[in-house]
Amino acid sequence: MASTFLNVPLEIRNQIYEYLVIFNISPTPDPPSKESYWVPFNTPSLNLSILRVNKQVHEEASTVLYSQNVFPIRLKIIGTDFCKPIENCNSHFSVTYQTLWEDVHYRRTFGEDQTVKYTTEVSRGNYPFTRIKKDEVIQIPSPQYQHLIRRAKIAIYDLRVTAFGPSDPNTGEPIDNDTLPRDATWRKSVTSILMPFVRARLRNIISEWEKASLDIEMLPAFLHPTSHPDALARNLTEKEVDALNVKYLKELTYTAWPLTTLPGRYSLRLDHPAERRFRDIKKDALRECDDEVVFEKEEEEGFDEMNLENSYSWAIEHGKLVIAGDWHQYPRSRKICCFGGPRPRPQDSKST
Repeated sequence: MASTFLNVPLEIRNQIYEYLVIFNISPTPDPPSKESYWVPFNTPSLNLSILRVNKQVHEEASTVLYSQNVFPIRLKIIGTDFCKPIENCNSHFSVTYQTLWEDVHYRRTFGEDQTVKYTTEVSRGNYPFTRIKKDEVIQIPSPQYQHLIRRAKIAIYDLRVTAFGPSDPNTGEPIDNDTLPRDATWRKSVTSILMPFVRARLRNIISEWEKASLDIEMLPAFLHPTSHPDALARNLTEKEVDALNVKYLKELTYTAWPLTTLPGRYSLRLDHPAERRFRDIKKDALRECDDEVVFEKEEEEGFDEMNLENSYSWAIEHGKLVIAGDWHQYPRSRKICCFGGPRPRPQDSKST
């Protein structure tokens, strides 16, 4: 039967493969809403038994599976108010990312000496999960298929905006953003939020990025209307509200900038009617990052590594890679150094 199938022209066989292995999963729900933006991905409706027919059919069907599908990735950013430079707040940000094969949460904070620290939160709910040793982690997608992947789509849910801008903690009066230092140091701080995800995980998903394309969609919590209560209470004019929106959109672009540093093609757009007007602002913001943002070698190495402290390891939960802790030894709220953290000592590197 297999030999008869292989007598069919390859163009026809590829059409048959498409019916079996092509999925259409968007990283954004349809229709997106605040209540449903973080619903689980739909399970791909695939019939992968075709991959077990024989070696040739496996190679042909795998090529269709990995090269023609658009792999969805979802990012959620929660943190302090937008447009707050590092000198005026702690700049704590929490990032959650989901792919079809991985589900990880990490937090970026600043120490008293302004050193950056990335920690992964172990706060998962129901189990069971299967713990696996670090050297037994199976890279997904498998390295033998990574060169076939050509497209991925990322949805960035930005939930940092909670007010029109920073206020004086004593008087409650709004602070003029233009008087706050928004220099290269601050811009570097903003661009580093997603850098661990890009360097430690995303960059390793596709082995031939120069042949791939990335579709990036930014979904802000909201853009400020002149009718917002904060705008009315502060007697902000339409021009002043518009200036705040511009600053927020620029910061959103700074945050997404690491995704544009990969060697492949990319598109970066705003899921909002303001996209057309935002186009020039976006280009200027990306150009500023390209010209000014430079990370030290130690910082680059920190982004590239994903180190787990003792008693924590990778695990499989519902078919996805997650970080798991030893619940017999540590409480649920325990946090672990993960991105850019100190390397475990040899005697501590054993999996629990």
